[in-house]
Amino acid sequence: MQKILRAACLVFLLGTTATTAFSQAVEGSLKLRSPNNRVEIGFALDQTEAPAYAVLYDGREIIAPSRLGLVFKEGGLLSQGMKVAKTLRSAHDETYELVVGKTKRARDNYRELDIFLEETRAPYRKLQLVFRANANTAIKNLE
Repeated sequence: MQKILRAACLVFLLGTTATTAFSQAVEGSLKLRSPNNRVEIGFALDQTEAPAYAVLYDGREIIAPSRLGLVFKEGGLLSQGMKVAKTLRSAHDETYELVVGKTKRARDNYRELDIFLEETRAPYRKLQLVFRANANTAIKNLE
């Protein structure tokens, strides 16, 4: 199913401003903070049940509330009319040796939030969002 969603994807919609309801403390919103608490990612479904996110760095907004969605060649828009089916949180902290560079070791330390979404109407497609926050970056993936 994931391969079908990836293959059919034509356009990844980013930067569409979400409703102001998101920027307020939305009931049921999810937050993810980096291990050093400098990066914060917020996620919520807006009034149309479309997924939206925002990113703060040291309390300053660096990505304004923005909707997420996909447009498929067959099947149309996958964005509105979604519900959160499940969430998973995890953390990772590993040190590994570098082959080249000024230092011998590097640290891979982050927190992750997986959000599993489902459409509330036919065709009941599913979408997994993966947010990852480390000391200085926020990463978002659709799967």
